[in-house]
Amino acid sequence: MLKSIGFFVVSATLALGCSPIGDAKSGLKQDSLNTYGYVDGKIAPLNQESLKALQFVSHNKILTWEGIVENFSRPGEKVHIVDTTKFEGHLGYTQGALGRGKAYDQRAFFDEIQPPASRRYMPFMVYDFRNQPVTWEGKTYKWVMNIRRYNFKDTHLELSEVLVHLKSLLQASLLKGHGEPLLYVYDNIPFTFRRPHINFLGEIKAKGFSTITENQMIDLAGGELVSVLNPGVAFGYLKLVKANDSTAELTPKHIAIFEDTPERIPPVAGIITLEPQTPLSHVNLLAKNRGTPNVSAATIDLIPNLSKLVDRLVAFEASRDGQITIREASIKESEAFWASRVKEKLVVPEIRSHSLEYLDFSSDLESELEVTNIGSKASNYASIQKILGPKYVLPGFALTFSHYLAIAENPVLKDLIGSLIRDKGALSPLEVSSRLQGIREFILTGTNPEVIGKTVSVVRSLASKMPGVKKIRLRSSTNSEDLPTFNGAGLYESEGFKFEDSDEKLKTKILNVMASLWLDRAFWEREIFGIDHSKVGMAILINPAFVDESANGVVMGSESAEGFKTLVNAQKGEASVTNPLEGEVSESFSFLGQDFSKLADTKSSNLGSVFLSADKSMIAADKKDSLIELQVITKTLYDHFVGRQKALGDTKPYGIDLEFKILLVNDLPQLFVKQSRLLNLGSTEVGVSPKTMRKAVAKDNAMSGAHLRRSPKQISDLNPSDSCFMPVNTTVGISSVIDLGNGFSEVVVSTPSSACPGFKGKIYVFFKHFNFIP
Repeated sequence: MLKSIGFFVVSATLALGCSPIGDAKSGLKQDSLNTYGYVDGKIAPLNQESLKALQFVSHNKILTWEGIVENFSRPGEKVHIVDTTKFEGHLGYTQGALGRGKAYDQRAFFDEIQPPASRRYMPFMVYDFRNQPVTWEGKTYKWVMNIRRYNFKDTHLELSEVLVHLKSLLQASLLKGHGEPLLYVYDNIPFTFRRPHINFLGEIKAKGFSTITENQMIDLAGGELVSVLNPGVAFGYLKLVKANDSTAELTPKHIAIFEDTPERIPPVAGIITLEPQTPLSHVNLLAKNRGTPNVSAATIDLIPNLSKLVDRLVAFEASRDGQITIREASIKESEAFWASRVKEKLVVPEIRSHSLEYLDFSSDLESELEVTNIGSKASNYASIQKILGPKYVLPGFALTFSHYLAIAENPVLKDLIGSLIRDKGALSPLEVSSRLQGIREFILTGTNPEVIGKTVSVVRSLASKMPGVKKIRLRSSTNSEDLPTFNGAGLYESEGFKFEDSDEKLKTKILNVMASLWLDRAFWEREIFGIDHSKVGMAILINPAFVDESANGVVMGSESAEGFKTLVNAQKGEASVTNPLEGEVSESFSFLGQDFSKLADTKSSNLGSVFLSADKSMIAADKKDSLIELQVITKTLYDHFVGRQKALGDTKPYGIDLEFKILLVNDLPQLFVKQSRLLNLGSTEVGVSPKTMRKAVAKDNAMSGAHLRRSPKQISDLNPSDSCFMPVNTTVGISSVIDLGNGFSEVVVSTPSSACPGFKGKIYVFFKHFNFIP
């Protein structure tokens, strides 16, 4: 992958014949057609060498640009070249860099691409053969042009005219002076999904285009039709996901073959795409973060046995040298493999039954506001409300676990849940999903009206406790999230409710929250951590909804050797920091103590500043008091929550994570804390290292010890000198542990093991093969 530096724009005015001009600072030549880059939150002039740096490599051979034309066939046309390492797709760029915002969703984007009458954007790819021109049908070409896969509504004649215009734009800007292009056309996907298609080229040929398919282009370039982007081994049910199919039923027990790569891929055992990927594409970065084997193939038939084994249980291996093997697997060996990937079983707090009355965080006893009664999220909220008071925390209330337990006592529901837990090891992912859907549907439609009626009455009675509040949030609060050892963020659902709405709507909202305990994503995440599903339950945190947000964000704080470190991520308005839309970049920076003169990790938002100055180099003068306020709150909550764990004898290194809102109260900004939880620094990197020395002790994993490794790779992928064996119960002194999310952890060895004296500094271990002792 060549170095990338931003999202660049070539302004195509089609003013031909101008001579190049020099860049006064760099001395590099720059086209007369202005070239710009999206750098530090703004568009600035860039030279042609910078533009070339945006290229990436396709098929391990072909230099490639991804781009989109703005205002296509309208005044002010601009050719944008995408930095695929920073922006996930064309939609993300239009939302962020082009200012369309989060309300501009995928459907709106399609409406401005597909129909000719309302077209505003034209996505494209350019394959650059200038350094090694190719000969095709007796002619030589220096570049190949392709339009992307958006199901264009044009007639074949109209589409040919679109292609002529796009070619002219690219010839006048990006590929000036490099002749005619070859046109890349589709052949392996039904033409109704992608055009231009090889079966309908009459009008296109009449316009003078010579055409080539993807496989022909790759073959001509000597590239790879099959690529291993992230090696690894997986066992799972092989699932073919066709173009426009939903991915909702995919689970960690599926190996997914994507005919048309979706924008989002849920956790799966393995990924195979039937279209090219780049090493830094969002799919491959996701695969690396999850430790998921990931390959691409031009067609399904290029991987032996792949098409024959669809819908069967298989073993899938992609090696670093490019070899891919796939074979049918038994349920026994698959279960053994899955069990080896399960983290050590996590025991969650036991839930208990309490009164059906709501709990008021401002007046009820602390003993009633514990996790075992109202769940982690509500219990943490009760703590921050008591610590910070009403100035910083909106009033909170909770429905105890008793409401969920009353629902779960139904004999039919008990049997549905019990049979799922009993049979889950022998069920396919599709069968598990079906069982989960049955549980959710029963909660939504089969709950006793008298049982849910009591819950509705309790929530209704809260109106008198929140005078003037029109809308509330019903927020999930389980005993399997926001725990020191299990974050579980985003697993469950919350709902908004207006007091003016009907009891029937309130009933549906409450049951939606209750049923989300059995969402597929929640079940599989708990399964990965070995959580006993029979021990989980749902309580509900209730507080006024946040309105008139001028900003929101997340703060992470922890002790470091230099002092208390605060890392801030903030975003203007209601654009979410925790769940950003594609292309939205939040403001971020870190500092020590309350010293704002030495900011680190600084990044500006593409939607507007919250704390940073106009030039993004420092904290704005009028925001310093607010930031001090936020830092004091962060340190106060850190002292409370970490101190509580220490009092319990827990000496693990922790940080604090809190979400905040800045609301307009009487037209003035006011800071509020939405929620807070501990971060386990033994498994989460927040830019600081714990000061406490720890030991890693080798376990007996049926091989009488464990390995230290120079790289996070399997032993078979390492040279002999890059790993060292530690016998059972031998120890190594470490100063930090960072979970890499794929079974491996990065450790910093401070005191080498006598068995491995040369292994010091940054080393990698397989997490389950060691015990970590404070």
